[in-house]
Amino acid sequence: MDSSTDNGAGKSPAPSSQKETLRLAEWLLTITLLLLIATLFTIAKIHSCLLGAPLARPPLIEVSVEGQVTYPGVYSIEKGTPLEEVLRKVKPKRLANLKEIQPGARVLEPLHLVIGELTELAVRLEGAVQEPGEVRVPIGSRISDLK
Repeated sequence: MDSSTDNGAGKSPAPSSQKETLRLAEWLLTITLLLLIATLFTIAKIHSCLLGAPLARPPLIEVSVEGQVTYPGVYSIEKGTPLEEVLRKVKPKRLANLKEIQPGARVLEPLHLVIGELTELAVRLEGAVQEPGEVRVPIGSRISDLK
């Protein structure tokens, strides 16, 4: 049988339909990749612009600390810093009186701290004692002084 009289089964497509064309899915993939590259480029540009600009820092405030601390002095800290951070820098001594200090408070204006020494301790008595409860004793007292 002549190939020109074949009914079309097993024939290759006509040369005009063999043009290399991208299918819809391939076009979508190409466009998606181009958009992704453009987005990454834009993000990198924005990021480099932000890093190049000086960041606004909170103003510095002076806090002076003296008394029962290891490192007294004047410290420049950023406005809004917790007082706890200042205490970490000055290292209060073992018998420093920190009752009046609120560590979570934020420093919003210049501050002068005078940290005094404890004069007494509160001791809680429990168990086999005549009068359980809290007793205040001077610093340096001995347990034998608790009668």
